[in-house]
Amino acid sequence: LGDPKIAFAIRPMGSVDMLSLPKVYDWINETIMNAIKPLMVWPQKLQFTLGQGEVVSEHLIEAPITDIAIIDTNELTEPPGYLIVEKVLTGALPANINLGNNGRELYLTYRRDPVGEPITKLAVVCPSNGDVVPEGFTMIEKTPAGLSANLNEGTKGPAMFLCYSKAPGTPITGLSLINLKNKVIYNNDYTRLDITPSGKIANLNTGTKGNTTFLAYRGGCKSNFGYEIECKDTERGYLHVELIEGDNIKAADVCGTSDPYCVFTVGEEGAKKLPKQTSSIIDCTLNPVWNESFVFEANRTDILTINMYDKDQIGSDDFLGRIQIKLDTLVMGKTVEQWISLQLTSKGFLHLKFTAINFGLPTDSPVAALVPLECQGSTGLLSKFGAPVKHVGGKMGLGNSGGIVRHKPKRPTREVKAEAKAKEPGEEYIALTGHVEKLPTKNVLVGINQGWQRRWLVLDGHKLSYCRSSKDSVSNALGSIGLKNATIESDETDNEYTFTIVTSAKTLDCKTTTEDEFLEWFHAIKTNIHVSGKAKGRFDFSESEVIETDVEEPQTDSAKE
Repeated sequence: LGDPKIAFAIRPMGSVDMLSLPKVYDWINETIMNAIKPLMVWPQKLQFTLGQGEVVSEHLIEAPITDIAIIDTNELTEPPGYLIVEKVLTGALPANINLGNNGRELYLTYRRDPVGEPITKLAVVCPSNGDVVPEGFTMIEKTPAGLSANLNEGTKGPAMFLCYSKAPGTPITGLSLINLKNKVIYNNDYTRLDITPSGKIANLNTGTKGNTTFLAYRGGCKSNFGYEIECKDTERGYLHVELIEGDNIKAADVCGTSDPYCVFTVGEEGAKKLPKQTSSIIDCTLNPVWNESFVFEANRTDILTINMYDKDQIGSDDFLGRIQIKLDTLVMGKTVEQWISLQLTSKGFLHLKFTAINFGLPTDSPVAALVPLECQGSTGLLSKFGAPVKHVGGKMGLGNSGGIVRHKPKRPTREVKAEAKAKEPGEEYIALTGHVEKLPTKNVLVGINQGWQRRWLVLDGHKLSYCRSSKDSVSNALGSIGLKNATIESDETDNEYTFTIVTSAKTLDCKTTTEDEFLEWFHAIKTNIHVSGKAKGRFDFSESEVIETDVEEPQTDSAKE
């Protein structure tokens, strides 16, 4: 059909930085290529119903898969009775195994033969990395048309192949791909096959510039290997660590953000020069999302160390925090998922998953959250290779200790906003200070503003002041507003933790980084508005006392006219 021609219009929802426009156009182009163009080319298809009802995908049928094949787009057909995996598990990206590189377009297909033996195990092997086909497995070497089924075909990456087994076990009922190009919302019905038989990461685009892509399957043994791994020694085996995301990490750059990445090591306490694995760098954010996996050979007595840094183009990278965890409480084959605070820094959390695949405590042992160790030592780059640690005693929970475990899962932003609105205000003034992002105050005479700016807010009684930094006194504040007869609102979307304060003189738009900060600020301001409104005649100040000049917002010549 050729490439479709698509017209579109843009209406900014807020201020636009002229330097950001190229990124906007790149984003639009990427959206079109990922969401629309794939529907116009084989093997993509758009399903819909005429009248009532909804589309029921054949991929969701809970019946055993009996046959798997890899097809090349040059074949332009799937074997009779086979289903093509057209899109990735969560998203609109096409399920081309080599998406993002110059390799051949390959797709996964499968069928459910009612009289065939079910497939129960899977494996991804990379022979040049030391992988061998597991005993009893069949390697898919050719497509149905006789072409190569190498998953890296047409690239400079090492040859990789998909293997399967029909040994007795739980049948596999679904197949898909997970592409980490975009943020992934995981479907818990599927297991990500991200480890090869030799313990390497099973990225289907290993050694290429393509998108990081993993096979995912439904049913089966739910192992990250795709099959059960024998436990030869309960004291030593494979440790699987998933770095999911970060929250409210420290801003290390002058623009108020960081370019965070994490360095992982596993070894004995105090060991030096341990082998390390490094995550990707996420640019310009305080809430990075990785969704990356790491595999280590580990002993139960080892310590996992995670150091976070801010990537700098010039000079040494800035230290953003550390987490150290002992592995002796992990239960074999069971996953522990939790938020853990970064230590040796002022703020920040990491969302992590830990699995001792074939070592650890007996499988019938209770699963408990991991207790971080209290970190001590240098915060420079040399600390990547280990540092002394001290065990933290007492119960886990929120407090001032560096080893905080945040048990509370991250909730939808809409739900947090609804909770803040529903909470009744207090009856006494609340004093509060802290960093909050703020839009320059709305004024009909001002043209394009400068976007979100990090400000130090001081809430004191009926007055809310904002300064450039915590070092500035309230007397030198950039501006302030009186809260008597004011209102505080927040939209009902899942976008960001934003709230708006409206008075007769100003409208103040603010944004926090975390759920806890949003709830704290919203309740405190709501309370102070409530209390000041009850004080009859006490705060009847003039308009000149309410409206103060925002020195951060110079007017343009056209605005003055």
